[in-house]
Amino acid sequence: MAQETIIIEVASLIRMKMDLVEYPELSSNVRWVQKGIDILKQKTPRVAAYLGKQTVLARLLEFRVVLRTQRKYKRKRVIRAFNLWIKKEKVKCLVLSLLEAMVIPLTPVLALLPGPNVFFYVPALLLYFHYRAYKGLKRADRGVLSIDVEIAGRSR
Repeated sequence: MAQETIIIEVASLIRMKMDLVEYPELSSNVRWVQKGIDILKQKTPRVAAYLGKQTVLARLLEFRVVLRTQRKYKRKRVIRAFNLWIKKEKVKCLVLSLLEAMVIPLTPVLALLPGPNVFFYVPALLLYFHYRAYKGLKRADRGVLSIDVEIAGRSR
């Protein structure tokens, strides 16, 4: 079975600026969850894209990773920067998870407001996705990733 490919655009090695540009779309086999995802894509596509990226980070070991650069760098240097980026993203997900976990106990007071309890639901949803991404990045940090480096249309 061939691995799915994700493409990460390497904008800067010095600033470790990388962005997931091609990845599988967020989806679910559970019908009601998929309906929620569809509504999210329709109403707030940027949030849906962000959650899709977090899902890919949670499952990073399952993908073939292509690092696309505009400049010619040594393969070893790009991979070293990518490994540092993984560590940075892991720390970011952990910090966000901790912040969201601290906010959730404060939300019951806001549940008294009429309407859906988005004050609890949004931090809980973000906590779920950030924690899963943290766990996936932690495994990827220790695991063996399938990585290719591509320079402006060429691969090596």
